Amino acid sequence: ANDEGGAGERKSMRMPHGFAPGQDHLLDAAPQAAVVPKPKGSSSKGRKSVQQTVPGPVPVGAVQAITAGGRVATILERKQRGWFAVELDGNANDEGGAFERKSMRRPMFAPGQDSVLDSAPDAMPYAPPHYYHAPPPPGVPVAQPAALPGAAQGAPNAMSPADMAAAFAQFQQFQQFLQMRGALPPQS
Repeated sequence: ANDEGGAGERKSMRMPHGFAPGQDHLLDAAPQAAVVPKPKGSSSKGRKSVQQTVPGPVPVGAVQAITAGGRVATILERKQRGWFAVELDGNANDEGGAFERKSMRRPMFAPGQDSVLDSAPDAMPYAPPHYYHAPPPPGVPVAQPAALPGAAQGAPNAMSPADMAAAFAQFQQFQQFLQMRGALPPQS
C-alpha cells in the first residue's frame, strides 16, 4: 500500500484527478454506481458457453453414433485428420452439455462403429474466394479481351502515340517522386 490507497482498494474509489481538496461536495453530488459482488467461481476468462435447449439444424446425410460414455451423437460432418463435428443428445454429462456441438475424434466413440463413422458426410471442401476464376478446362476456347477505346484497328489493345507519351511522362514523374522519398535508388 502507498499514499494513493490500500492494496485491495479499487482505483475508481479514489479521488479523481482534477479535484482539489475542499471540493468533496462535488464528488458527493455525483451519481454512484451500485457495487454488485461477483458470485464465487465465476470467471470471465475463456469462452462463454451457451446452453442450447433444442437441437440445431442437421445437414442431409448426418448419421448417429454412440459415444464412449453412452450418449447419442449426431455426426454432422467428417473433418480432416480423424475429427468429426458432432451434436450431442439432450442429456448433459461430463462429455458435454445438452445439444452441445463439438469436435470429437474416433477413439471418443464406442468401439465397433467404424462403418457408421466412415459413412458420415465429408466436410465442405475449401471454396476459393469469389474473385478467383479457375482456368477453363482444356480444349475450351478462351475469349479475347476487348480492345481499349481509341485503339487502332488490327492492333488489339494498342495505345496511340500521344497516349503512350502521356503515360510515359506520368511514369517518369512517379519515378522521380519515389527517388525523392528514398523508395528507389537514384538513376545514373
